[in-house]
Amino acid sequence: MSTSWILGFIVGILIVAVVYGVMTRMARKKGSGKGQFDERQVAARGNAFKLAYVTLLIYLAAWMILRSLEVPFFGEYMSALLGVLLSVGVFMGYAIFHDAYFKASESPRAWIGVLCVVGGLNLAIGIGRLLRMTKDELVALFFPDSEPAET
Repeated sequence: MSTSWILGFIVGILIVAVVYGVMTRMARKKGSGKGQFDERQVAARGNAFKLAYVTLLIYLAAWMILRSLEVPFFGEYMSALLGVLLSVGVFMGYAIFHDAYFKASESPRAWIGVLCVVGGLNLAIGIGRLLRMTKDELVALFFPDSEPAET
């Protein structure tokens, strides 16, 4: 491993620790750690978990069928990550739209700000990386089993 990769990894861990510390401190200051989910929120979160689990099972079944038919698809690691992200997205969407994502005494403003900053940074990094990729690298990213184009 190169030194720059190791330093980047360490900086990433430090950033996560700092953001976690700031969010924990904000939560303690406002006293939101004391609040609990009410009964309606607990029921809605249970339904969200069920829906997310079923979504993951359907995704995995479709993925196994596509792999058995040898349909070009993302690589194995990307496919697994995509299934998890899809499942988490279903949970979050259901919970947010049924007002069960945040505790009754919790304000979502701070979390929305952090998510926007992190999402914006990830988007900028991803776009920058995609702009630097060659055509063969892009094809290999989405279809790892395909052969590179001859030039």
